[in-house]
Amino acid sequence: MIKEFYEKLIGSFDNKNPHTFSGRKLTAFAFVVFSGYIHIRFVNTENAIEALLVDAGTALLCLGIITFEQVIKFKNGGNDESSINSREIQSETGLDSK
Repeated sequence: MIKEFYEKLIGSFDNKNPHTFSGRKLTAFAFVVFSGYIHIRFVNTENAIEALLVDAGTALLCLGIITFEQVIKFKNGGNDESSINSREIQSETGLDSK
């Protein structure tokens, strides 16, 4: 069982073998391990909520559940596709889209 785990782990670096672990999952797992260390070392009751939000956001990004584009849209407060498209047209052409 342990030997099989290590074979799959090392085999994950080979993109041609479909019977290995996913790169996204390995990235998310590495983040969780690193995050656990950071939580033990630096997180206290004053910054726990911020740390958990960063953890959740990074895990979601690593797994591909959300994208950077969605994060930027949320940060800017707009989900309206037409306003985003009009801003892109204005920035690309330098013209007003009206």
